[in-house]
Amino acid sequence: MVSEQDANWKFAQESVVEPEHIARARQHALELGAEPVHPAVGAQLAVLAAATGARNIVEIGTGAGVSGLWLLSGAPSAVLTYG
Repeated sequence: MVSEQDANWKFAQESVVEPEHIARARQHALELGAEPVHPAVGAQLAVLAAATGARNIVEIGTGAGVSGLWLLSGAPSAVLTYG
C-alpha cells in the first residue's frame, strides 16, 4: 500500500520539467560522480529564490552547478557566487 506522503513525493518528482541546460549540467555532474539535487528540490529552490527576491546568491559545493542553475532560474537577475 502506498502512503499519501509517498504518493505526493512521486507526483512532485514526476511533475517537474527540467530545462535542457539544467539537464545537461545534471548529466555532467553524474559523469563526475557528484550527486546533484533532484529536479523537485531544484524547482523548490527556484521558488524560494523568486519569493525572496534574491539579488545575490552564495553557494558552496555546487556539485557541477545544478542547484545554482535552479536558483538562477528563480532569480535570473541575481549574481551567483559559488565555491
